[in-house]
Amino acid sequence: MPRIRLTSFFFSLLVLILATAHGAIAEDKLTVAFEPYPPYEMFENGVARGMNVDIIREACSRIDVTPEFIMMSWSRALLELREGRIDAASSGFKTMERESYALYSSRPLSYEELVIIAPENSTVSLGSLNDLRRYRIGVVRQHSYGHEFDSMRGLDKDFSKTVKTQLDKMLHGRTDLLISNEVVIRHMLGEQPNAKVKTVFRVERTPLYLLFSRNAGDDVLDLSKRFSRALEAMWHDGTVKAIHARYDSEK
Repeated sequence: MPRIRLTSFFFSLLVLILATAHGAIAEDKLTVAFEPYPPYEMFENGVARGMNVDIIREACSRIDVTPEFIMMSWSRALLELREGRIDAASSGFKTMERESYALYSSRPLSYEELVIIAPENSTVSLGSLNDLRRYRIGVVRQHSYGHEFDSMRGLDKDFSKTVKTQLDKMLHGRTDLLISNEVVIRHMLGEQPNAKVKTVFRVERTPLYLLFSRNAGDDVLDLSKRFSRALEAMWHDGTVKAIHARYDSEK
């Protein structure tokens, strides 16, 4: 074989070997967006952490996937998910509208207790959700609060981009009440020790899922299946319960 052809052959072989080796060690990536929702999802000193973040990291590690967390408002996250510009969003309820563009993890990441919150000195009394029509209630844009609340008509809703803004409005008298996750509100109040609130009505306990984009490509659809299998195993072997317990102890 002529020298030039031999050299070309071995060069091509080397390129093939290196490409194969790189593919063997390269990890898939999963872009996950979330809004600040402590203690489930948050950034501290530039690092994503939280109950659901830890669960996502562990599930991804079991399937050799690297999660990349980015922070944005929930309404923008859902838009990016719908357009296929992000792979996943953490964490949300199941709704019929979202199922048109999102796939859900087969098991929830965690659960949240939805409640109606009022200032501590409020005289508001609620016997049912129907009594909310007498008050101005703060909500976060594009959040779901369960089928009963979401489908109610005649509510005086004040929309905010984030839970923090929603809470601040109520504390400054711009709204009478807010509906949110009780744990999230209590966590945020830890940074405002002089702010006093009370729970005036318990709505429901609802699961929170990781939402995968149906429009981000076949690779993401495959990742959603692999992720769900890992998450199933984590619920079965007690890993999810242990992560929940760790954050419960920090309350």
